[in-house]
Amino acid sequence: MEIARRYSVTARRMSRSIIRELLKLTDKPGLISFAGGLPSPKAFPTREIDMICRDLLSRTPETALQYSVTEGLSGLRDVLVSFLAENGLHVR
Repeated sequence: MEIARRYSVTARRMSRSIIRELLKLTDKPGLISFAGGLPSPKAFPTREIDMICRDLLSRTPETALQYSVTEGLSGLRDVLVSFLAENGLHVR
């Protein structure tokens, strides 16, 4: 029995993701693709991320990787609002 026959009408009408198809191109060695909007790995702040992760996991291991509310942590939102305001972007 063909499994696709069990799909809902909506599922059968779905098409492949264009982004997924573009990202397949990025797997080719030596290819620099701008199609998927992927930044250069050299631009990643890996040292900083490593330091932040180590700090968080050492101080709050029980909550650092836990889920939170969809809107994000209120304290983090407040800090971001302040940071953005200091840089001329006012948000609510």
